[in-house]
Amino acid sequence: MQNAEENENIISMSPVNDVWILVEDSAAENQWVNKVTGQSVNYTNWNAVEPNGGTNENCVILTQSRKWEDYPCSARFSYVCERSLSSFKDD
Repeated sequence: MQNAEENENIISMSPVNDVWILVEDSAAENQWVNKVTGQSVNYTNWNAVEPNGGTNENCVILTQSRKWEDYPCSARFSYVCERSLSSFKDD
């Protein structure tokens, strides 16, 4: 998740209410990183009282209210994956 536009695109494409967005702070509390790249997240869009789960909630969902909430990583939600356009090229 890099910006507000990407945040909106995910909401508009999602057929379900809340989705995992592959952001976590499992390695260091309140150091939110992209779970795939390990890079720090520069854009955030937390709900008013979030993040509030401490070490019990280390993963992030994007809600239909367009805000982020931290949740236990063991919770079950749909997820969003990002793919590069080159992965769709014709063979």
